[in-house]
Formats: sequence, structure tokens, C-alpha cells
Amino acid sequence: METVAYQPPTQAELEADALKFLKGSAPKEFKKMSKEQVREYCQTKAKEAADYARRLIETGMYEGQAWIQAQRIVILERDSD
Repeated sequence: METVAYQPPTQAELEADALKFLKGSAPKEFKKMSKEQVREYCQTKAKEAADYARRLIETGMYEGQAWIQAQRIVILERDSD
């Protein structure tokens, strides 16, 4: 049986998650934002999540868990489920 290495989310996937969250959690604010503001928001959230996940991994957290936690805290803006 072949072991498959964990593949962290790509920048595009993180940005898509941020966009989905923004549209769903703040639809009025989303509609007021320009395309440039939305793009900047999503890119910033994605970079922050990636940086946070890397810091968690450096402290010894399992890679998959670190990425999930980073997405939850940074992109979904909540500490736990």
C-alpha cells in the first residue's frame, strides 16, 4: 500500500476559501467592496493563514492539523468548531 504525502492547500485554494467566507458571513460588506478590495482581502487572508500554518508546523504540530487550524482561525475567524 502506497502512502500519500499530505498536500497543503494552494494559495488559490486558500483565497477561494476566504472569498467563500466573506460572501457568506458578510454579504452586505462584500457587495460594497470593489473587485480590488475583495482580491486584496482574499490574498491577505490566504497569506496570513499560510504563514500561521508554517509557524505551527515549525513548533512541531502535524502538517495537516496545522493547516486546518490556520484556516479555521485566520480565514474562518474562529478559534474552534
